[in-house]
Amino acid sequence: SDLAQIRVVNYNIANLRGDHEALQQVFDIASEDDSHGKAMQVSIFLFQEVPESKVKPLHALLGPNYSKGTFTDQGESSRAGAQAMFYDATQLVEKVDSHKDIYTGAGRYADRWELHGVGKRKGTVLWVYSTHLKASRGEDNQDQRKTGAVAILEDIATLPEGSFVILAGDMNFYNNQEPAYQAITKLLRD
Repeated sequence: SDLAQIRVVNYNIANLRGDHEALQQVFDIASEDDSHGKAMQVSIFLFQEVPESKVKPLHALLGPNYSKGTFTDQGESSRAGAQAMFYDATQLVEKVDSHKDIYTGAGRYADRWELHGVGKRKGTVLWVYSTHLKASRGEDNQDQRKTGAVAILEDIATLPEGSFVILAGDMNFYNNQEPAYQAITKLLRD
């Protein structure tokens, strides 16, 4: 049923550099995409590399139908940028006091939001995570990605049993043998 489905778009926005008009077109047609099922309104947009100064311009590109989730900047704007989440307020509402920053290494934080369904989706609870794990090859960077992934997985383990979880982001995995990739996919198998 349509009530059980949501559309999530994840995008590393790279500090909102580039052609805003072209990006606006991508956002506008995202809800029309039917390549992986029925076309439907995007419920949640998740972004990485969002400096605080770009939150309002990014929100303006998405339009007034989207509400901004809690945005925190733990000094990330001066580095790779923080996580941002916007949601369709006709479908969902954020429980603000559940927002959490989770340190993932390299001066970066994953964000966690709790979203509740509204209207026909009332009773639905989603826990949404966005992360931007450390980039670059090499064992030290792989270890940092694993430390970050484990921190997120440990937080997920604290949620009520049977919780619906969305984990998205720029994981920076270079292959499927990386320890962080293995840790995340193990969670999916268990």
